[in-house]
Amino acid sequence: ARRIQRQPGAKENCLACAWYSRCALKFLPPDARFARNVATRSSVPSTVLAGRNLGASLISLEHFAEAKSLLRDQLLPAARRSLGPEHCYFMDTEEWLVQALHRDPGATRDDLLEAEALALGTLQ
Repeated sequence: ARRIQRQPGAKENCLACAWYSRCALKFLPPDARFARNVATRSSVPSTVLAGRNLGASLISLEHFAEAKSLLRDQLLPAARRSLGPEHCYFMDTEEWLVQALHRDPGATRDDLLEAEALALGTLQ
């Protein structure tokens, strides 16, 4: 079983990053400066958290293609390299990718199989 690592001040960071993500959505397109910042500075856990929150906001707005692109192609590989697969922010990001893949009305069979594999991998 995976152990979730708690970060000091994670609740405060989460609230601040959620606010920043909502503001960033109002003023920036999803693939603008912020996505490039996530890909290049992902060694900072708060940057990974902010990217994850941006992905969650995209999912809630039903922008599934943008959310999948951000989470799968940019954020998860960078978070895996910098934080490792056991880190709670990495596992949360995987969970949001599962949500994006599962909730997308245009999801293919391969998308659903990928979502199932990610969900089962997180549980183990």
